[in-house]
Amino acid sequence: MECDRKHKFVANLYFHNLKNILYIDFKENTKFLLDVRKKN
Repeated sequence: MECDRKHKFVANLYFHNLKNILYIDFKENTKFLLDVRKKN
């Protein structure tokens, strides 16, 4: 039972990190696209 709880915790942590990474990438890409538009 304890092992299962630990596994769930690790999975949640991983998912949370994944969301943060995707969000940061999204913000960076949006900024990049806006910069490209300004130049043209």
